[in-house]
Formats: sequence, C-alpha cells, structure tokens
Amino acid sequence: MGFVLRVLLGVALVALVVWVRGIDEVRRAINLAGPGTIGLVALWHMLPVGLCGLGWRVLLTEAPKGALGLFISARWIRDAINQMLPFLPLGGEVMSARLITVRGVPGGQAAAITVVDVTAEVMSQALFSLIGVGCWLVRAEGGDLLGWAGAGAALSVPMLGGVLLAQRL
Repeated sequence: MGFVLRVLLGVALVALVVWVRGIDEVRRAINLAGPGTIGLVALWHMLPVGLCGLGWRVLLTEAPKGALGLFISARWIRDAINQMLPFLPLGGEVMSARLITVRGVPGGQAAAITVVDVTAEVMSQALFSLIGVGCWLVRAEGGDLLGWAGAGAALSVPMLGGVLLAQRL
C-alpha cells in the first residue's frame, strides 16, 4: 500500500473516531483539559524531543550546517508520524531518516542514528515499565495477574539484553 494511501487511511480513521464518538465528546475533552494544559503539555514535550535531536547531533561528528535544528525537526516529525499513523510500522523512523538524508547526512549514518535512537527509546521505556511493575508488585496483594506481571518483567530483561547483543553483532 502506498504512502499516500496510508496517510489517507489514517485521516479517515481519525474522522471515523470523531464521527463515532461525536464532535461534542472531542470538544468536551479539549475543554476539560483546557488550552493552558494542552499548551503546557506541548511545551513540555519539546524538552525530550530537543534532547533527542541534540543526541543525534552528538552522534554525528561531521554534520551539515544547521544540523541541530534539522535533527530536532526530524525527531519531531518522527514522533508526529508515529502518533498520527500508528498502523504504519516504523513510518516515523523511515521518514525522519529520509529527511536528514535529503539534507546531507549519508544514508548509513542516518540509519545508524535512527537505530541508536530507537534503542535508547526502547530501553528507557522498558526501564520505566519495570519500575512501574516493581512498584505494583510491592504494593499489590497477590493474585494471578501479579504473577504474570512479574514473569513478564523477568522475561523482558534478557530480551532487552538480546536486542543489545544483536546490535553489537
């Protein structure tokens, strides 16, 4: 399926959600949050995106002019595509790598930066999740679900190690 068709499908899905839930429901959610809260969340999101762009710049020793702004923009676009079109696997990663390649970064380096960024994101998300499961296991009272959560947490550690090992090889 072509990229344009996927984008159109994404727009259609958003329209379907709005239609099914009703525009009033969407409006109510936006009003409940308030424009100030939405603005603060958007502003706060600029911090990790900016730091990721800075990380890309640090990884690339020979970068084109204006690379930091380019990398921050590419990282922002990556997040936007992944959030708006979650059914497009790695769509944001591919588009951001393509964007920096068009602007002068060699393709191999663009791919390497993307792999490092995705790995860092997966590792930080895994750590965050493991901390959450650990807190849950400490505070909760028994049950089958806790056993499954503990098993999942225990299995995730060697799986993450396998990801790192595969990248090294």
